[in-house]
Amino acid sequence: MAPNRVVQEPILRVCGCDMFPFEELCSGVGAPLSAPALSSNSTNINRFVSGTYVSLHCDGGNQSIISYTFYQDGKNICSGPNVTCRDSYFYFQPITASDRGNYTCVIQNPASFNTSNTLQLTVSAPVSDVRLTSNASGYLWPGINSTSLTCSALGTEVSYTWSLKGAPLPQDPQYKLTQGNSVLTISPVSANDDGPFTCTASNWMNNATSNGLNISLAYPSLYPVCSGLGGREVAGIVIGVIAGIIIIEVAVYFALKAKKKAPETSTYENENIPPSHIYSTTLPGAEFKAGQESHYDVPQLMHKDRVIYHNQLATPRKQ
Repeated sequence: MAPNRVVQEPILRVCGCDMFPFEELCSGVGAPLSAPALSSNSTNINRFVSGTYVSLHCDGGNQSIISYTFYQDGKNICSGPNVTCRDSYFYFQPITASDRGNYTCVIQNPASFNTSNTLQLTVSAPVSDVRLTSNASGYLWPGINSTSLTCSALGTEVSYTWSLKGAPLPQDPQYKLTQGNSVLTISPVSANDDGPFTCTASNWMNNATSNGLNISLAYPSLYPVCSGLGGREVAGIVIGVIAGIIIIEVAVYFALKAKKKAPETSTYENENIPPSHIYSTTLPGAEFKAGQESHYDVPQLMHKDRVIYHNQLATPRKQ
């Protein structure tokens, strides 16, 4: 009987097939994988609109590949809530603003693995909900007070422009734009800054204009709205007008007070009795010759001092 021979089955350790002693299972995987090409279905240089359906393809050619894995900024994303991985394809259902970033895919077989090129995805959202607000809580004095207006909007890559009373914002030093032109500081406010102010937000997709915003200026009807006057000149005019009003009120007050202290005219019960003729009355202190009487025209006395005597009343009774 021939001695038993131990037959060594081929084990292809080089390709990592220790579990599979059959050479045909590992055939064709001995050569290292070349890098796949990652691309999208976009025709706009990988710029997408939020809310649309997008797909990525990891193309490894005719190589023997057993797995595909997709990454966003180095993180495995095949388990995301709005994505699906299916073989060499990756689907956004739909894509959102949070999906922007750098993408790669990795192909693998028992012999090796390789990583694709990096694909940068830009996700854009249209401009919407443009709002204009102010930090002022009350009236502002021209030439003295300042304020800031803030323009906010939803969307991506938003730029801002400003208007005052339907015209582009003047290039005056009192107007200062900051934070990507989304904040307008007016220092100080002037007589022309009552508004309305508006801001327009725009990106490559669309644009939208905010509500109009008016600034409440102190005593707007007391000073002239004149572009030739600066803020401090207008403030001087307003202060002068207010001082004049105060002086007039004080003068009227003292005039009324003095009038109340004036003596009242005495009225007597026989004041309304019209005289029927000329009375002959002797009045103390009148100049006359001895034995003569002085005659007085009672209506003239009535007009002169409003004290009228009926016959000879010893003591007129005051009402």
